[in-house]
Amino acid sequence: MGDGMVGRARLLSRELLREDPQRMAHSAGVAHVVGRTATALALPERDLLVAAAWLHDVGYASPAVRRRVHGVDDAVRAEAAGMPPLVVELVAHHSCAVLEARRAGVHDVLRRFAPPPAPLMDVLDHADAVVSKQGLPRTSTIRLWEAVHRHQDDRIRYEALLVALPARERAVRRVEARLAESRRTDPPTPSRR
Repeated sequence: MGDGMVGRARLLSRELLREDPQRMAHSAGVAHVVGRTATALALPERDLLVAAAWLHDVGYASPAVRRRVHGVDDAVRAEAAGMPPLVVELVAHHSCAVLEARRAGVHDVLRRFAPPPAPLMDVLDHADAVVSKQGLPRTSTIRLWEAVHRHQDDRIRYEALLVALPARERAVRRVEARLAESRRTDPPTPSRR
C-alpha cells in the first residue's frame, strides 16, 4: 500500500502544482522531512504521513481551489483521489486549518473530516514549519512569520495564520522534543573495525 499510495500522492501533487514550482519544491521538502522524522520516530504511519505531505498544499493549485481554504480543498482533492482517510484528515487539518475554515465560513465542510491524532498532525505541521516556500530548510520562527507576511493580502488566511502561530510553534517544539528523546534512547551503533 505504501509505495503505491506515496507515488500516487507525489504524481497528483506534481500534476496540480506544475505551474507553481516553488510550492512543488516546498511540498517535496516537506515530504522529505516528514519521511525522515517518521522514520526516526519509528512511526508505523510513515507512508500515510509522506502521502499527506505531498498533498498538503494542492489546494492552492488553481484547478483545486473551490473554497479559498486550501486545507479543505486539499482534503476534498485527496479524498476524490481515493487516498486513505488518515491522509485526507491530515491535509484537511494541517496548519490549524480549523481557524481559517471558521473565518471563511466553511467549517461545515471541514467537519466532514475527523481531526487526526495530534502526534501525527504535529509531524506534518513540524515539517511544514521548517521547510521554506522554496523547499529549503528554515527555522520555524522565520518560516512561520514568512507565511504570515506572504498572506497579508488575504485577510482570512492572514488572521488565521497569525492566531495559529503559538499553536504551530508548540507543535514544532513537541516534535523536536520527541526527536531528541528518540536519539537519547536509540542504542549506540556498533563501531566497525
